[in-house]
Amino acid sequence: MVISLISFFFLQFFLSSCQSKIPKVAMPPKEIAMTTSLNSPAASPSIENIFEWNCDEPSFSDTGEQVIFWCSMPGFLKQQQVFIKDLSTAKVRQVTFVNGRITGPIMVKQDIIVFSSDTDKIKEILTLDTHDLEKENNFELYMYNLSKDEMIRLTNDSLAEGKINFINHIDPKIVYVKTTNKKSELILKNLQNLNEKTIYSTDFPILELRVNTSNQVLITENFNGKKMIKLRPIENQKSSLEADSTWPLFEATQYNFYFNSNTNSLEYLEKKGNKTFFKSYNFSEKCETDLFIFQNENVSLLQRLANDSTTFAWVERTNGIKKINLGSLSLNSNTSCQRVNQ
Repeated sequence: MVISLISFFFLQFFLSSCQSKIPKVAMPPKEIAMTTSLNSPAASPSIENIFEWNCDEPSFSDTGEQVIFWCSMPGFLKQQQVFIKDLSTAKVRQVTFVNGRITGPIMVKQDIIVFSSDTDKIKEILTLDTHDLEKENNFELYMYNLSKDEMIRLTNDSLAEGKINFINHIDPKIVYVKTTNKKSELILKNLQNLNEKTIYSTDFPILELRVNTSNQVLITENFNGKKMIKLRPIENQKSSLEADSTWPLFEATQYNFYFNSNTNSLEYLEKKGNKTFFKSYNFSEKCETDLFIFQNENVSLLQRLANDSTTFAWVERTNGIKKINLGSLSLNSNTSCQRVNQ
């Protein structure tokens, strides 16, 4: 009994002191796993001597001047923190200093970010086993004002919340997914007055959520091992396609779906052999085009810079380490559209 009490108080002290042990220092660009090299990222000086770092989920700001992402820092707990890279100055700064896991960071305004984390929930779990921590999925949403150094907890329940996307509006708004045991709900939240409402509900797990520049929400659901894609407008907006339009079912090897309202087509990644194909699906013609071929089968995410047809951020895993790449892709414009039988 005495040993159990000692262990309990030691664990409480360890968890409460973790945050103070994270140094609040700006991280120099060379310590971030980001490169502008398209051909040989491992040779770039920007990732020198930091091959143990994992970085993921890059997202451009609405102005296109910054990119936000998270990295897991070296150490026993592989602590994740959020970083922002200014594309005009190439400066990188660490903007969060929290405990726990982080996912889906986005920039709402110049100095306001929103992300999903279990930073508060992790304090309630009495274990130092990282495998036990990873079994829990109680992620909550947080809004952090960088200029005021103020963080607000946006949700507070026992449900998993994430897949955050920013909505262009007079009042800053986001959409996110709230998951229960039986349903997945799409929530629209006003960050000005913190009001929220459910705008979509499904019995199937929501795997992906993407909002394009026209504020159209693309939902990817797991339907008996296939990918079911739906395009929905936000509130009363009209879509370029009929509201609730549904594409044919896609395969499990196809992912990272995005609806390009400029070309009226669906863009996505697909693994084939030891390569990753960036493809476009024409809704009216029911055919697909290969836009670009990555010579790596482990490209997990691709983000397009708004109002720019060639600039992207993408994530590649090499030797077990995820790296963020930033640069231009020479997209195929002369490739014929191949009919898809579905």
